[in-house]
Amino acid sequence: MFRMKVKRVTLVLALIAVLLLTARTMHSFSRFHAVAERFDSVHEGQSWDSVIALLGRPNYHEGSCLQDLSGSGCVRELVYSYPFAPLIPEYYVVDFSANDRVIWTAHLNSP
Repeated sequence: MFRMKVKRVTLVLALIAVLLLTARTMHSFSRFHAVAERFDSVHEGQSWDSVIALLGRPNYHEGSCLQDLSGSGCVRELVYSYPFAPLIPEYYVVDFSANDRVIWTAHLNSP
């Protein structure tokens, strides 16, 4: 009888873990889809705060530039990644100048 209860508790906990993982994955895909849909609305000269309001906080990187791909003096950047990155490398990058204005945007996608 004790073993039956342990099995039930284990099964319930495993089910909860699977449900939480599924919900987390669905949320990640939903956020990435929203970023992908709104990314074309980000334009040069836009402020840091307005980009955060439009796209939300990034799930990958926020802060000093990892690389200045634009060559235009990136000081800060936001990077939004596909939920399975780096296995499936797809990123939306927004670079900012010293006065927190957008200087470059890119959708980086590797086949």
